[in-house]
Amino acid sequence: MSESVKRAYQSVLRDEQAVATRHRALVAARDQFLARGYAASSMSSIAKAAGVSRETLYKSFGTKSVLMKAVYDVVVAGDEEDVPFADRPETRRMLADPDPRRAIATFARASAELVERLGPLMALILAGARSGDEDLRMLAETSRAERLAGVEGFIGSLVGKGPEFEPREAIDTVWMLTAPEVWQMLVDDRGWTLEAYRRWLERSIVAAVLEPRG
Repeated sequence: MSESVKRAYQSVLRDEQAVATRHRALVAARDQFLARGYAASSMSSIAKAAGVSRETLYKSFGTKSVLMKAVYDVVVAGDEEDVPFADRPETRRMLADPDPRRAIATFARASAELVERLGPLMALILAGARSGDEDLRMLAETSRAERLAGVEGFIGSLVGKGPEFEPREAIDTVWMLTAPEVWQMLVDDRGWTLEAYRRWLERSIVAAVLEPRG
């Protein structure tokens, strides 16, 4: 084996090891945050659970708040692929769909699945933000801003595909409907199923965007 081939092989091996290390760290952090809470979970305890050194964890993420955001991002995406949500093929297909009702159905299904994945972690984030944890308050604000950007992109894609509507009002309405707090009230507090929530969300968005107002 030539030296250049050896170096390429070693580089690939290091990359694979780095990916595996990051995965273990994210899983360990998620599990500890959910079991212990954010404040009670230390970088040292997360590193130990992940089977990596504390130094490696800090080198990979820098701070606990950055690690928490990385965990949040993975839960939102549903995987660890480094591809923004808006750039994923399924999102692009939804935004390009010429049928607004079908696009809304796709959006409602994706939103329901997302908030189901995110529910336990988001409950922790919101509770921590309300109690005054600055890291979690900032993450809650980031989450709201990211969700708003996603809703703006989706509503923008519906303009001109059906009845005329007021985009700003539609954006604000759908942003409110998709709030994790609404999911908590309907599913956690009132016992709704995921399918019941999905159907309600789809109907509500159709009413806000496609149904004429008197």
